[in-house]
Amino acid sequence: MTKTAHGRYSKVSRRMWVDEKFLRLSAPKPNARTLWQRLLTGPELGCIPGLFPARLAALAEDLEWPLPALKKCWGEIEREGMAEADWKRGLVWVPKAIEHNEPESPNVVRGWRVAWRELPDSELKDRARAALRSHLVAMGEPWAKAFDEATGKASPKPSAKALPHPSANQEQEQKQEQKDPPLPPRGRARDPFLASFSEPHPDEVWVFERWAEAFGKTGVVYDARRASCLTDRRSEDMTRQDALDALAGARRDDWVREAGFKLSVIFGDRERYEVFRDAGRAMRGSGSADPTRAAVEARVREQARRVGEALTPEEVDRRVAHELDPRTLRARAARDRMEAEERARQGGPDVAPVRGQAEAARAVLAGVVAAVGGGA
Repeated sequence: MTKTAHGRYSKVSRRMWVDEKFLRLSAPKPNARTLWQRLLTGPELGCIPGLFPARLAALAEDLEWPLPALKKCWGEIEREGMAEADWKRGLVWVPKAIEHNEPESPNVVRGWRVAWRELPDSELKDRARAALRSHLVAMGEPWAKAFDEATGKASPKPSAKALPHPSANQEQEQKQEQKDPPLPPRGRARDPFLASFSEPHPDEVWVFERWAEAFGKTGVVYDARRASCLTDRRSEDMTRQDALDALAGARRDDWVREAGFKLSVIFGDRERYEVFRDAGRAMRGSGSADPTRAAVEARVREQARRVGEALTPEEVDRRVAHELDPRTLRARAARDRMEAEERARQGGPDVAPVRGQAEAARAVLAGVVAAVGGGA
């Protein structure tokens, strides 16, 4: 796939606009250039390149500009054809953003589904859809098909000229793009750009490391994009247990699995994160949560803390490996099942609930063995 050269790039964290140090700097007077930078890098942006919800009054308040002055600056941008807006519906469209922020794989495009539904319906949204789809068609049929799935629109039958069959090299490139790029081997590796701002909160780093361990994300970097979504959730009082619940809930979601269990998919959208968190809580409450490494390690460390035992990293790894061993899981589930069946045979007023526990134990055994790849 050939991409048009646009010159050199620099990463810019969207969190810059709310960073404490940045806000202490002298503020610019109203000007179209600063407003344009805001449209390209502001916290209003979502996962769909160039299409995001925004209001004039909210932008004026955040930039600390008078509303008439901001309208004048917007007029300059609009006259140059650099952006369009439906201020009545609260929607902004930067047409060329997709050229500079092409999705890395069709799975990334499928990840736009929730964000697309949340954008207000309008004529501008329809025009943006047509333009985005045209660009993705040029990238290849898998991207166009993924976009149709994300936007809930039936895709027209493509012509042979419009959608040439991808070459073997292109198919290989697409498969590689679906994986996280190889980066430094430690989960705590960080994007250098983040170092220019305040240090990341330890809870955010902890959640990042638990996610990397739970889904085998070796070598991924703690960059600005991942830091942003965790900062947003922590600002909403997400606890470490909430994060573990969200990871457990997301693990069972087919769409998240298809998207590669990406951190931004699990924590990037508040409503989606809350669905995963609540699902994880329900699983934990019923005793059927998936035995992910993150959850088991948290339990091992908590048990050690309660008895005042100091564990080395090697000891933690050994205990976690023992807990996740299929033989250990089968033995524990079988023991629970036999105890439940013994209580059921004894009869009494609680026979029915106990029999239900026995059936639940059998289900847990089957699920656990499947989760860790053990045989029956």
